[in-house]
This record gives sequence, structure tokens and C-alpha cells, in this order.
Amino acid sequence: MFWAWENDKVGRHAGSIVYKKPMQPIKIYTTQYCGYCARAKELLRENGLVFEEVDVTHDDPMREKLVEMTGGRLTVPQIFVGSVHLGGYSDLAQASSDGKLDQLINEPSP
Repeated sequence: MFWAWENDKVGRHAGSIVYKKPMQPIKIYTTQYCGYCARAKELLRENGLVFEEVDVTHDDPMREKLVEMTGGRLTVPQIFVGSVHLGGYSDLAQASSDGKLDQLINEPSP
């Protein structure tokens, strides 16, 4: 299960932050040889966020679908919060620093 963010923090368990409110799911598309993918996953983990990783290293059909899903972006990582395409690593880092990531993960599901 996914859990929410800063103001709803209730404690830590085995080094992870535990939250009490549901949040939007996070999905990250990666490859095994991508340094920015590793950085993006590290940033998410540092913020106590749970995510689903989809490795597209050897999955050409999924990579083609990913290009369609992102409006033509050919690079990884590509990160989605709920149904919103956030972008790549630099977009994630910016969203994390300016508070947009918090807003996205805490938006109610439609």
C-alpha cells in the first residue's frame, strides 16, 4: 500500500518513514545501465516514497509504448505520479525541491 507525505508522518520503521494517508502511486521506467535512473530511485527512497519500477532494458515494445505515453521522449527514467507524467530525473529533482512532488502524490484519485 502507498502512504502519504510530510504532515501525515507518524513515525519510522526499519529506516523507512511511515505515513497514515494514501498517496498517488509512483511508477518509474528505467534501464539497467542508466545513471539518472539510479539517481531518481535514490531520490524517491530518500524521501520515503514507495514506487513501482518497470525495467525496459530488453523490452523494445514497452520502450515504444513509453515513447507514446510520454509524448515522444526517448530517454529514461520516465516517472509517472498517478496518471500524471512528471518527466525524467531533472523534472523529478525540480518537483521535489519546489514542492510540486508533494502536491502530486497527495492529490485525491479521480
